[in-house]
Amino acid sequence: GVGGGGGGGGGGSERSRPRNALERREWTAEEDEIIKDGVRQYGYRWRRIASQLQGRSDDAVRNRWSRLKGGEEGEPKAGLSKGGASGRNAAGDTGVTGDGGSPAAPPVRRRASASGEEGGAKPERIGWTQAEDAIIISSVREIGHKWYRIAQRIPGRTEHAIRNRWQRLLKMVEEQQAPPPPPPPLIA
Repeated sequence: GVGGGGGGGGGGSERSRPRNALERREWTAEEDEIIKDGVRQYGYRWRRIASQLQGRSDDAVRNRWSRLKGGEEGEPKAGLSKGGASGRNAAGDTGVTGDGGSPAAPPVRRRASASGEEGGAKPERIGWTQAEDAIIISSVREIGHKWYRIAQRIPGRTEHAIRNRWQRLLKMVEEQQAPPPPPPPLIA
């Protein structure tokens, strides 16, 4: 027969190499300082900080910060060489290691990211506090849906996360005000 089923071609082995492999480069001490200064000046505004670093995305900067903040006074976390990252993170941003690929550092506890990361284990999310909820509610009453400005009042929470929390708070209020569902019929 002419139309037999012969399978596709090869399973895409050419695509197994990360698409940004050529763009990767080690982090320099100067870039690390720009990140530290940026966090001091702007908080966790990764896009703002990344705009000062040619060729670095906000995700890459955030991931680098999570590694940097493990050490005190500019000392990298254990397992990091000066200027290089070890292992691989969820954004696929790695530095070249000279030790044959030491294992990645364990996930760092941090607040939920807005980056929609895929693959790999996500860091543990930190629940919302009543204080944060109160800030969101009072801020929306005061300035409306200006998520960027509200995010400035809640360090470590992104505009996106705050907007999502606001929507969830509205749903919770709605559910409390809705009449309870009727009880299931009694079967005797």
